[in-house]
Amino acid sequence: MSDSARSNVVLEIGSKIRAGVSVTYGDPVELDGVELVPVAAACYGFGGGSDGDANGGGGGGSMSVPLGAYVARDGGVRFEPNTTVLAALAVPIVAVVGCVVVKAIKACRR
Repeated sequence: MSDSARSNVVLEIGSKIRAGVSVTYGDPVELDGVELVPVAAACYGFGGGSDGDANGGGGGGSMSVPLGAYVARDGGVRFEPNTTVLAALAVPIVAVVGCVVVKAIKACRR
């Protein structure tokens, strides 16, 4: 693939991706007189390569995790987390920490 073709592919991918604040903060929504601004964590990854003139490939992916929302009511604004997602993220972290602690205790007993 020529450098020009690679540049065109990168530009095409870039034009399809929303970037900046609009990725992590959604459009404000009003519900029963309460204004909500959704918040998410977003990440992207891309890669590619070739082994010479004819063979090559690439790929990419993205992920977005809803963290919660800013809620404006009664003259104030506060962040309300998405507790379901926070619990789903906490379970594997607690499991890994538990395994590490068990291994550390076993290593200290030797």
